[in-house]
Amino acid sequence: LTVPPEQAQLLVDKKDSRNYLHGKKRDIHEDDIHHLRNAAKVYEELAEKMPHTHIISCVENSELLTPQIIHEKIWQIVAPLLSTN
Repeated sequence: LTVPPEQAQLLVDKKDSRNYLHGKKRDIHEDDIHHLRNAAKVYEELAEKMPHTHIISCVENSELLTPQIIHEKIWQIVAPLLSTN
């Protein structure tokens, strides 16, 4: 499941503050957009090299998809694998 780094930061900002961050919303990794972009790039590169791996975007037209739509995207990939044939 993927979310663009900029959108991921917005999601983190919606969280309550976490005690270990002493009132901050983001940890050092979540706060570093360059780190997030590099991590996303490496994740995509690795996923493309792995057989039977699917990358599912959780965002369309800059909008986060609902859990139900994300579930359906996952189910479309998983359901055929569960076939009893």
